[in-house]
Amino acid sequence: MQKEIIVAIIAASSALAGVTISAVIALCLSYFDKRHKKQVLLREKYEEMMSCFSASLV
Repeated sequence: MQKEIIVAIIAASSALAGVTISAVIALCLSYFDKRHKKQVLLREKYEEMMSCFSASLV
């Protein structure tokens, strides 16, 4: 009986650890993707601003 409880606790702990690790990885990937999209958006805005500035000089 005691051995079965220990096996069940180990199995449940492994499942919870797997879920926790995958959630942390998903959060990290989401953060990096959000940061990358922000950098791309800023780069596009700067290019548009320079295009307008160059057109105003002509």
